[in-house]
Amino acid sequence: MLNTSETEQEIDQRGADPQFGILFMDSIQPKFDEKIKTRVRNMISEGTEHIVNDYIIEDVVFVDSRYRAMSQIVDCIAYIIRRYHRLSFSGSVNESELSFYKECFDIIRPRIRKGPNGRMKGAGLKIYP
Repeated sequence: MLNTSETEQEIDQRGADPQFGILFMDSIQPKFDEKIKTRVRNMISEGTEHIVNDYIIEDVVFVDSRYRAMSQIVDCIAYIIRRYHRLSFSGSVNESELSFYKECFDIIRPRIRKGPNGRMKGAGLKIYP
């Protein structure tokens, strides 16, 4: 539950408005979605190693990505990452195709979560305001 007076104090201390957000995720199957919802609730209440999630509004909202433009963008980015890695590790490769996906991946790479040693850690893009 968001406490308004605490929020106002934080705004005064930081000098900026906090970033609020709602999580949208692809719906897979009701049973799987429920497992994800439980994990996300824990993440929101406990925070992560990078951020305290005080300003996530409500539960995760499951959507059919065919009808959400932002989900379509995320799917495109995920496809580029997947395609680049599959081409990189395959035995026979079309060099021009690999070059194209490497160029795309190099644009995305700086936004991928990394550990203290600079190596990619976990999954997903982490974009903090």
